[in-house]
Amino acid sequence: MLQGVRRQDDVDAEGGLQVTFSDGKTYIGSTHDVPHSPQHLSNNNFNGHLCVHFPISMEKAQSIGPYATSHQEAINEGWAATQKLKY
Repeated sequence: MLQGVRRQDDVDAEGGLQVTFSDGKTYIGSTHDVPHSPQHLSNNNFNGHLCVHFPISMEKAQSIGPYATSHQEAINEGWAATQKLKY
């Protein structure tokens, strides 16, 4: 199951998501809210592609560059927010 979520206080922010695998484990991630280039497939009526980023170490993200670092920061922020939730 893939489910998109957004920060309520920033409607222009990149989106968050959660994925629950068949073993019941759920992971959070980060994605863009619009497709962007390059266009990998030309016959799917989708202009560009959409990246989905899952957790990696901040050290690894920083070695990739600012793009990966910003997504890892969003994932870390989302994780911290979920830990504060009261059920």
